[in-house]
Amino acid sequence: MDNCSANQTTCELDNIELKFLPPNTTARLQPLDHSTKSFKVGYRRRLLDRLLMNHRVGTELKVDQLGAIQMMTGAWNSVKQSVANRFRKAGFETAEHSEACEDGDDDE
Repeated sequence: MDNCSANQTTCELDNIELKFLPPNTTARLQPLDHSTKSFKVGYRRRLLDRLLMNHRVGTELKVDQLGAIQMMTGAWNSVKQSVANRFRKAGFETAEHSEACEDGDDDE
């Protein structure tokens, strides 16, 4: 949650732990809004392509988890490098990227 005063709570919650973002984090994450939209558009385009293809063939569209992951992978691979850089700058890294960074640290 962000630090908006509307999100402040004084009630005690035994089974819920609230975590707040550090100050000024929301402003840093706003460029990701455009990036997220670009990713979602790519996913929806792939889903629509699959729907139209199934309609032409006359079969019902069924998307399992593997199919959804494949479409998400395709959508992520189609986003511009600048979008990926925004995610990386905000602290999101792929396993491959973080392993490469760790390997690079060992060389020092």
